Amino acid sequence: MRTVTHKHLSVVRGLAKFAQVTVGRADQLAVETVVPEPEFVLSDRALSSLSDHDREVIEAARRGIRETESGLGWRGSQHFLVKLEGLEVDSIDAEAARVAAGQATRELIEK
Repeated sequence: MRTVTHKHLSVVRGLAKFAQVTVGRADQLAVETVVPEPEFVLSDRALSSLSDHDREVIEAARRGIRETESGLGWRGSQHFLVKLEGLEVDSIDAEAARVAAGQATRELIEK
């Protein structure tokens, strides 16, 4: 499996919007396995249960992966979300996660 991690930071009305996202892709096209749920980490601590907001962030990151695959006409192995990281104080911003996931997916495709 190959993975790439990207960070995205923006400031909106003085508030930091941050996400660090790791995206993976299986090395072989023939691998048909169930994609595991991503690890969700806040301030170096993995969360054991997810809130509705956390699930929204995961879906936004997955949307970023799909949008990038579609935009680049990708027809190879499926990309998937491996890990989302952020600060506990600010949590993880959904839009930042979408952008970071898209950037990581693009890098995997272009390699």
